Amino acid sequence: MAENISICAEDKGFLAYGYIDNEAGFSFRIICSANIDNNSLTYGEFSKETVYIVRKGFFNNCEFIDIEQYGLTIQDFDSDICEYIQFIDEHYKCREETEEMRKLTFLDSLRNPNYPDDIQVILYKKGMQPEQVWVKCYIYTDKELFGLLLNEPNQDFGVHNGSIIEFAPVKTEEGLICVYTGRWLEEQSE
Repeated sequence: MAENISICAEDKGFLAYGYIDNEAGFSFRIICSANIDNNSLTYGEFSKETVYIVRKGFFNNCEFIDIEQYGLTIQDFDSDICEYIQFIDEHYKCREETEEMRKLTFLDSLRNPNYPDDIQVILYKKGMQPEQVWVKCYIYTDKELFGLLLNEPNQDFGVHNGSIIEFAPVKTEEGLICVYTGRWLEEQSE
């Protein structure tokens, strides 16, 4: 990457902060160069002048190491880095309910790997072929899961792009699927 990202020329790796961009998906901001020598993490200078954003797909074959493995947290870095990370968190903040749905690990196998808030849901209606759609995690209770329908179904299921539909996890022989329950909320704006 040193050919494309100048700060990577200084060291063997870099520090990157991961976040979810609602439009572009799972992304990383490269903070600064970094090295691991003798089981110790060192890092280079941080500059606010140049912003490097890399999408998750670019890193599919890369090795990641969590800074916590080295006994570090974000607060252990320079104040400029901490402020920059706080800016990212504030700028890309999602709905609190969506953030909570990210913790529902049983949905992980149904998540889009590049857009982790998006879940595969199957629409069923008597006399129609089942159809897979994508919903963005929206809200949940102890007994209900709801998602914002992200694409227009090819068939008339009575719901449309932008509808907030209820879905339920169902175990099958092939694994877990999520199925539209036939219930939806009145359309709401984010």
